[in-house]
Amino acid sequence: MDDRPIPKRPTWWLLYSLGVALTILVAVIETSAASGPARLFLELASAITVSLLMLVWLRANRIRIVLAEMSATRALELRPDVAVDAVADAAPGTRPAEPQVARRAVRVA
Repeated sequence: MDDRPIPKRPTWWLLYSLGVALTILVAVIETSAASGPARLFLELASAITVSLLMLVWLRANRIRIVLAEMSATRALELRPDVAVDAVADAAPGTRPAEPQVARRAVRVA
């Protein structure tokens, strides 16, 4: 049995909900807190707290983000139209690049 964990996609909904929560929290503070230093302190504290929670989310999902970017890059490398473009761009008499590295093909003059 394979003990490797199955790579999951990043939990973007959690990051988006943190942004919405910050917006709602600041709106509630604006409407309910009295003007002055207390409101400013509450707004700064909420912004700092939500920013720290976003950094925790980023740290927890950094591997998932890298894996998602790698799979997207891999899908672009395997596209057949990229390989066809590499064959068309190759100089006559040269061997065209393989489809996996077609986007890095170098023209030989």
